[in-house]
Amino acid sequence: GRARAKIRSAMKEEKNKKGSIGKEALQRKFKNLKIDFDENIEILIKHYELQTRGDLYFAIYVEDINLQDINKIFTVEGGKLVEKQKEIATPVTDEVEAPIPKRKSKGVRGANSLIIDGQPANTFKYSFATCCSPLPGDDVFAYPVTNQGLKIHRTNCPNATQILSNYGYRIVSAGWDTGNLQNFSVTLKVTGIDSGPGVIKAITDLLSSNLNIDIRSMNISGDQGYFVAELKIVVLNKDQLNMVIKALNDMEEIGSVERLNS
Repeated sequence: GRARAKIRSAMKEEKNKKGSIGKEALQRKFKNLKIDFDENIEILIKHYELQTRGDLYFAIYVEDINLQDINKIFTVEGGKLVEKQKEIATPVTDEVEAPIPKRKSKGVRGANSLIIDGQPANTFKYSFATCCSPLPGDDVFAYPVTNQGLKIHRTNCPNATQILSNYGYRIVSAGWDTGNLQNFSVTLKVTGIDSGPGVIKAITDLLSSNLNIDIRSMNISGDQGYFVAELKIVVLNKDQLNMVIKALNDMEEIGSVERLNS
């Protein structure tokens, strides 16, 4: 019982820390709009159908709520946010109220390889969460966000614990069709021993020549005999990414390889 209480306390504390960042962003937004914070925050909570201010702050932090959308959804009248008049949508036969936002996505990466709720992803309005940038082969789930459709998160996303524990009832199943894949970009952080210009050539030869991996960009910095490199590469799926990480780790000069979220 004490262990569970400590876990809950730690999760709440972590959510509050992240929420404070979302609150600061909202305060800056309201300041730019020249409107009072306390008079308008409840309007947002009601619009996004949230329970508390903390839920709103956290949703802003995990990018489930995009502050740029406030200008699209609201106008300012007398120092207060007022919802703009919504267009009347044409009713869809036998689908008056869909529980999952459905709209064909255009130009979304991986649309042909992602499956949502047992259907092709391009049936739905969705986007990949920037906090974890999922790849084919990653365990993922879909999370409905007001006015944004579905956000696709990795199950080991930094924000997944909070989302699953607080909004598990809203989660929609998602997975990958491994027989129909597209290319995805991913960023790796590589650290190792700086043995001079030869280490750069060794890395590029390994990726481009040996593994036939497309390198989109490479940024390297060094200090006191060590180097840190950020490599943006293109892969088909998680299996190919793991192959690249293993090959880099097998190099004598490399100390660690870490996948970044974006």
